[in-house]
Amino acid sequence: MPFWDDVLSGAIPVVGRWIWAGQRGAPLVVTCGNGAKPPRLGGARQAQPQANPDSNFAQPKKSSEYHRGKLTLSQLAEAPKVPWLDAGKLQVPCRPQRNAARFCILNNANPYAAQQQWRRRRSDSRTAVRARACLATSTAYDLACAQLLTEKLAAPKQPVKRLPASVELPAEATVEDLKKLIAQTSKIGDYNRIGLFDPSTRKTLKNRKARVFDEQNVAAAGEVLVKDLGPQIAWRTVFLIEYLGPILIHVLVVAARPYIYRDAGATAEAMSFTQWLSFGMIVAHFVKRELETLFVHKFSANTMPVFNIFKNSVFYWALSGLLCALSIYHPRSLAARADLPVIDAVGTALYLFAEMGNATVHLYLSSLRSPGGTERQIPSGYGFGLVTCPNYMFEILAWVGIIVASRDWAVAVFISVGAAQMYTWARGKESAYRKEFGDKYKKKRYVILPGLL
Repeated sequence: MPFWDDVLSGAIPVVGRWIWAGQRGAPLVVTCGNGAKPPRLGGARQAQPQANPDSNFAQPKKSSEYHRGKLTLSQLAEAPKVPWLDAGKLQVPCRPQRNAARFCILNNANPYAAQQQWRRRRSDSRTAVRARACLATSTAYDLACAQLLTEKLAAPKQPVKRLPASVELPAEATVEDLKKLIAQTSKIGDYNRIGLFDPSTRKTLKNRKARVFDEQNVAAAGEVLVKDLGPQIAWRTVFLIEYLGPILIHVLVVAARPYIYRDAGATAEAMSFTQWLSFGMIVAHFVKRELETLFVHKFSANTMPVFNIFKNSVFYWALSGLLCALSIYHPRSLAARADLPVIDAVGTALYLFAEMGNATVHLYLSSLRSPGGTERQIPSGYGFGLVTCPNYMFEILAWVGIIVASRDWAVAVFISVGAAQMYTWARGKESAYRKEFGDKYKKKRYVILPGLL
């Protein structure tokens, strides 16, 4: 055919921009429509690769050499298939970059032509590859638009090693799908190690079930930040370890009490009723927490960094565990000398009411989410008309009941620190509800305690 004779002789002029295509890495030059240049989708300056115009379709001798086939889109409809142009496997890779890779989001499994621009840029000690693509249209082929999603490391100290030059990702792929694909191609065993972050706000993409391009900033920028989060541990496991510590510590302190407080006369004095009551209330509280972790709670995130377990456990093990145990079971503590049963009764009643309220809220919140899901609904009833997080409200009230019964300062210190943290979490949830549901959500003035916080 005369046309292919011209192609093989390199006679047809080059129109448009360079792209990579096919199994042998030969660049293909295309245009949009009737020869017009494809629109630029980004402000990045295009980098033109050096080409060897006389090589036609010969196999490159060196990786630094580029060989171009001169083909326009208007002629593509009449052109027969050639070995390096596979209709179902057209790829748009870039040069392999250290600590960077690009993922092609394809809306059509049969794209024949694309225009891409890329450049390597160093900014704020970050390595980035930026790319955009626009598929042209043809009367013979239904070519859909595609976007090149660039992943960029958030920190050079936490690189994702062995990132591929290019992979294909379906348009309906979720954040979790992208993590799995990155982990698979990068030879990372646990995909939960992959962290994806918003390119504008630098906040993590928390909803693992959300479509990648439903994230507005990701879709607008055409890129997402990526880093290796390190070894991970399941949230459920973290909670079980956190709550197990106080149980074991209180049991051990009570068992070793004659030896710990030998100088204070503990060998001759048995624990008082109030001390035993406080022991039962605290242990029962954390046993309830363990059961809820196993059978009630549904976690939106799969894992957390394994080293965070030490930070999270210190709060429970040190304050509610060791500090409270050593103070409450001391032979000279207020609980050891308590002689007003009515105060014990008031504290116990408040504790039981709050624990039942807390369990009810947890069961209700669990019913709003499907197993393994991340969806959120507007909660109502069970104290949600008073505060944003009634589960935190009941949690605080339960510990107030323990304070009343034990008369102990250490318990007050523990729940004061805990209330400050719960207030921060509740404020974040209130903001998330307002942002996600807008006018449908009735704004709350107080988030954990009516009239106070």
